[in-house]
Amino acid sequence: MWNALERSRLDRHFAQKLWRLLLIFWSSPEATWGTLMLGLAAAMELGSVYGSVWIAAAEGRILDSFQIRSSSAFVQAVVLFVGVSFAFLLVSTFRLYVRQFLEVRWRQNVTAHYVGRWMSRQAYSQAELHRGEMDNPDQRIAEDIRGFVASALGLSLSLLSAVATLLSFGGLLWGSRATGRCASTVTSTTSPAS
Repeated sequence: MWNALERSRLDRHFAQKLWRLLLIFWSSPEATWGTLMLGLAAAMELGSVYGSVWIAAAEGRILDSFQIRSSSAFVQAVVLFVGVSFAFLLVSTFRLYVRQFLEVRWRQNVTAHYVGRWMSRQAYSQAELHRGEMDNPDQRIAEDIRGFVASALGLSLSLLSAVATLLSFGGLLWGSRATGRCASTVTSTTSPAS
């Protein structure tokens, strides 16, 4: 078992290594471009959540038009739903494009840094000493960096999206609780008599 002091030292060591790894890209000349792309990716994540809220509202209008049996309200609600769904589709597609574009730029920069370190001062000649243990180190570097960048970017943007979704839909539920709309919609759509 590890004691608390060893675990604290390992956590601090891990955080320092992670920070140095992150600084390779975020302190490079690409950092300004990367910061803009990261801001755009975060805005697209929030836009996607905003679109989800609008889709939920449009679905609510469709259900309300059924409940009041109004064909004109139904047509308006369907038109709103189609428009919001199309906008949501565009934002979601652009969100993926921006995220992947940033990921590729980040990967290229960090991979070039580590391959450059591998090739510097004939460090690659160390492979002769460890023949059979090291196979395609440049490919291994690229794959490890791909995994790190994809995980770091994916987890951070997904966390942002999850928190925004929780707050947005939590607010919707809280607001619907105050008006009583949630209970009437649930009972009207799930009762066996309907």
